[in-house]
Amino acid sequence: MTRYLITAALVTGCVADPKVLMVLTSNDKLGDTKEQTGWYLPEAAHPYAVFKDAGVSMTWASPKGGKAPVDAGSVTAYKKDAGAQDFLKTSDTFAATKKLSDVDPADFDAIFVVGGYGVMWDLVKNDDLKGLASKIYAKGGVVSGVCHGPAALVQVDDGALVKGKKVACFSNAEEDAVKRREVVDSTCEDSLNKAGAKYSAGDAWTDYTAVDGKLITGQNPQSAKSTAELVVKAISAPATQKKYIVGFDLSRTTTYALTGSMAFVVLAVAIVRKTLGTRRKTEEDTELLDASEEAPDALE
Repeated sequence: MTRYLITAALVTGCVADPKVLMVLTSNDKLGDTKEQTGWYLPEAAHPYAVFKDAGVSMTWASPKGGKAPVDAGSVTAYKKDAGAQDFLKTSDTFAATKKLSDVDPADFDAIFVVGGYGVMWDLVKNDDLKGLASKIYAKGGVVSGVCHGPAALVQVDDGALVKGKKVACFSNAEEDAVKRREVVDSTCEDSLNKAGAKYSAGDAWTDYTAVDGKLITGQNPQSAKSTAELVVKAISAPATQKKYIVGFDLSRTTTYALTGSMAFVVLAVAIVRKTLGTRRKTEEDTELLDASEEAPDALE
């Protein structure tokens, strides 16, 4: 019976939580300037909190792997943000990222590109990222990013991912506000417009997101939390939650129903086998008793 209970538990537990690939830049140099850059703290920390609270499993990756550089300016700017500062103490996120080239897109329900100026020099041209985003999107997964993150999605499928789609990213007005429009080769807004995307933005430094099917993007640091919340909503939908059991690609709702049924069947079989075994043992004991009673007569 114990063996069957274990089997039932394994069957029931075969549905995993949704998984998101969190992508960070490996670049810490702001173009030809002597300024330091990297990924922007709240754009990783706030989504991290949202995904963690929602029970979403995260894998952190970057072009080079290993420790990904945080923009020092963002650490200072968000020094009073408790969640952001707590995130800096985590050891399984930015401090030990996986190389993008070692990531299997089949393992994920979504990809989330964290922003920061570093993105503009390594992720916008990264073939591994483009391939991962393309494959995740092709299998019904969510492709998302915030602030400068969406700039890394412009060339996915040669621009087909964003062409004609509603998108948001760091605006030119915000680039002008920080005096960095001329530092980057092409701003996020300009790149998306050239690719034929339906770009839109809110006022500078306000929470603004754009959703077009499974493409979810946010404008700036203020939009990081809400962008992640939209991703959670999207990957929690039955149509997106596809898991593989006995060779079939099934929705999360269907999967839970089937695994529950399978567990019930396993337990039912165990009970029936136990009952039949007990009955067989009883019949054998009865036959032995009858035989022992007849034995003296046979000796007379």
